[in-house]
Amino acid sequence: GLSATLAALVGAGCPVVMEYGMPSADFELEGTVVEAGTTTGIEGIEVDFDGFTTTTGADGSWSLSAQTAYDCGDSCTLVARDVDGEDHGAFEETTVTFAATQTGDGDGEWYEGTWEATVDVEMEPAAAE
Repeated sequence: GLSATLAALVGAGCPVVMEYGMPSADFELEGTVVEAGTTTGIEGIEVDFDGFTTTTGADGSWSLSAQTAYDCGDSCTLVARDVDGEDHGAFEETTVTFAATQTGDGDGEWYEGTWEATVDVEMEPAAAE
């Protein structure tokens, strides 16, 4: 049925196009991306939450706002990707699971409210090719 199809689409991590009558929530996310085992921020890393992306600044910090149908609560996922080649070092793609905290109420119907999280990511240097 339709709900199984939607579950399959959302479960696959594909961006879901917002449609009338679909649950949605606002996410306010921030954090830093650092080299594993250090406090050294990595610039130029793409941070992807449900198809919404941003890029880390010079100190590795990032922030992202998204309105999405991705209802993940305490089991949200984001992916950090090294998209600038060797410019700031080469790092392995990293997927992180995190819990978001509800900070604003929904409407009791389709809107699930506002969720926030601080997500810090440690990336391993890529193996030399």
